[in-house]
Formats: sequence, C-alpha cells, structure tokens
Amino acid sequence: MMSGEEYAEVGDARIFRGDCLAVLPRLEKGKASAVITDPPYCSGAATAGARTADPTKKYVQTGTRLQRPSFAGDGKGGLVIDPFMGSGTTGVAALAEGRRFIGIEQTEAYFTISRDRLLAVSVELDKVGKPVGG
Repeated sequence: MMSGEEYAEVGDARIFRGDCLAVLPRLEKGKASAVITDPPYCSGAATAGARTADPTKKYVQTGTRLQRPSFAGDGKGGLVIDPFMGSGTTGVAALAEGRRFIGIEQTEAYFTISRDRLLAVSVELDKVGKPVGG
C-alpha cells in the first residue's frame, strides 16, 4: 500500500481509498471478469439535480422492484473491478450476485459509505448463506 491509502476487506470485497491510477497497476493482471466504471465526471446522473440525490439510490427505481446493475461474464465467483467506486452500488450488486469485488475510491467520505454498505450486504449474505438475488 502507498502512503495515504486505506484498505479494507469486507467479505468477498477488497476496497482501496486512493488514486485508481496508483492502485490498478498493483492488482493481479488478467484476473478481472469485468471492469465497471461510472467516471466521476458524470457521477451517473444526466442532470445536476440527479447528481445531488442520495448516492446509494442511483440504481433504485420506483415501483416494486429494486433494480441494480447485472453482470455478464464469468458468473458466480467472477471478479468485478470498479476504479471509481463512489458509494459502492456496483460492489453491492457484485456481492449480491455471488461475485468478488475490488473497488477504488479517492474520496474518504465515499470510501466510508462504500465500506459500510458492503459490510451490511456481507452480513446479510452470511445470514442467508447465499447471494441476495439467488
């Protein structure tokens, strides 16, 4: 780990607080099933109003079904990397689908939000003994 970085392991997730340009080259090469990114220049919102919404609600839609990203590729056990982790929604979805996750976030506040969300979903997965959606 480089100076100024934080690191946490939460269930099948490893998360880093630091610059993705410094962290990515140190990860094991060729092991990722998917690299998912929602670059910070848009923060997943088409309008300024949407960018000020609760960051954990980005993929939640109105109605009766909670909608989160789904992933193609290796399936259960695959590795998803998000170099702009934000509030951790991609990580929550990856763990819920039985995948491993590596997230990188530069901002301390969002790193903390992500860590707490991933911990909550990991506790839930441990209770039920399977992916949330499975």
